[in-house]
Amino acid sequence: MSRLLEIAIKNSINANQDSGPFDPGSAFKRNNMGMIGTSNVEDVPIQPKESSWERIDDYNASYLSKIFNFKTEKHLVYFLNEVILHSGKLNHSPKIIIEDLKVIIETYTHDLNDITELDLELTGFIDEVYGDIVYINRV
Repeated sequence: MSRLLEIAIKNSINANQDSGPFDPGSAFKRNNMGMIGTSNVEDVPIQPKESSWERIDDYNASYLSKIFNFKTEKHLVYFLNEVILHSGKLNHSPKIIIEDLKVIIETYTHDLNDITELDLELTGFIDEVYGDIVYINRV
């Protein structure tokens, strides 16, 4: 049994001690405490957000491009390190241009001169890392 399931059952037993016998299904129902419930099933699947990456169709290739602005050099270096490490894992390197605290990233699959799933996976990861940095700046 998974640890999450054990905790859910334990919490359900504690909450239902005075209400009668244990019902395993009650462990996953929404209660007043805001636990995850089965009522959220209608919300799945979610629709993806539109991409903030710009598609550029050049005479040589089609590629995705985006500009990232940073407030500190620490955040810029962290961002670049994460992008480079993940690119290495994918064996798919984007073009990175650095100007002061601004980074421009362009990516496409060189063999095809077009955008592929690798590019979309890479851009998704890059957006997550940048989103984390933006969140840290707000806190």
